Amino acid sequence: MKKRKVYIAKYFTSDSMKKSWMLVLPLLLMVSIFLSGCSTFGTETGSTINNVVEDIVKIGMLEWLGVTGENYLTGFMRLAVFILIFVVLFEVARHLLPPASKNAAIAGAAVLALISAIFIPGSVLAAIGVAYATLFSFILIGVVVIGGLFLVYMIPTSSLPLRILRVVLLFLLFWILSATVEHAKGLVP
Repeated sequence: MKKRKVYIAKYFTSDSMKKSWMLVLPLLLMVSIFLSGCSTFGTETGSTINNVVEDIVKIGMLEWLGVTGENYLTGFMRLAVFILIFVVLFEVARHLLPPASKNAAIAGAAVLALISAIFIPGSVLAAIGVAYATLFSFILIGVVVIGGLFLVYMIPTSSLPLRILRVVLLFLLFWILSATVEHAKGLVP
């Protein structure tokens, strides 16, 4: 068996190694920033992670543009809408444009998503959030209630333990619906 010579200098100058350093250096930079932030975790001024999240949400609140009067929920919704619009526009541009213009697709999607996210009023963002929350609440609660009613209907009444199971399921469904009603009463003025 013949031994192969490995030239380490050749490996460090290859194109694949240059490309991998392009990934390793930003990763090392992010890890060092994270570790330096962790060293101040739990100080009197609050945790660093909370401050970072607060600063990111403040970007969505548009304080850096001089817009005031928005709350943290609106800022979070604005960031979520930006990410959603960017992803949709980028995927559309990626499929419509030739593969060589990926950077143009990123730039165009980012600019259009940023413009869209900035100029959507906060009240519209709140309405979007309320609409999606209502829709998914109905779906999640409806699936449980309809599934429970289906189980109650499908359980035979031939024996006493199965009848007891049906009654327990009915009480459980009644409890879920009454808890939902009580929660909704607290939200409606």
